[in-house]
Amino acid sequence: ILLAMEALDPQNLETAAKLDSYLQDALDHCHKLVTRGYSEEKTSHMVNYCKMKLEFAQKQIANDELEEGLQFAKTVLTFYLREARTESASLHNQDE
Repeated sequence: ILLAMEALDPQNLETAAKLDSYLQDALDHCHKLVTRGYSEEKTSHMVNYCKMKLEFAQKQIANDELEEGLQFAKTVLTFYLREARTESASLHNQDE
């Protein structure tokens, strides 16, 4: 999703619809993680935090703040990926 968002041009008229679709995909992913019962408190908080921020990015896009929404969404997804990687490494180290 992040790679697809990186390729978007804020000046293109189709970008808002594509970005909204990508954000919905990301939100669906977050929802699935939450409903599948991630029990790790930090992971659950991170997913909920990202979900809330992605919803805000959707509102920015709906309010014709496309560039801001795009940049904000990319920042949120980058944060999510970084934190998920850190959490995964931490859990892996605990198993050893």
